[in-house]
Amino acid sequence: MTCGVVHLVADPVAAHAAVLMGERVHLFNLVAAAAAALFVGLRRRGYEDDVEVVLVEDTLDDRDKAILGALEKKRLAGVSELARMLRIRKSVVSRKLKKLEDMGLVERIYMAGKLFYRRRG
Repeated sequence: MTCGVVHLVADPVAAHAAVLMGERVHLFNLVAAAAAALFVGLRRRGYEDDVEVVLVEDTLDDRDKAILGALEKKRLAGVSELARMLRIRKSVVSRKLKKLEDMGLVERIYMAGKLFYRRRG
């Protein structure tokens, strides 16, 4: 039985502890905690070799993180605005946004015929 790849977005132990303390936790942290629980359960059942854990944070470079940070502060921004804010070429910002969208970290929003991006969650 092959289980595929489990994507962890943050420290699942910290996410679980925060939930137990009654704190508000970002959706991705909750997903990470659930994925970690699944991983531990599969390991206990002997499927350890069939599960690969990939830390999403490890796949993000500094520019990806800068874009996510800017979207966290700004809430909604277009490619040109992000490029100007971060001093990164628009083509690079577009490529990075596509990657972040594919990872489920940002989403496209169309308003008044213009394309904007916002952070998911």
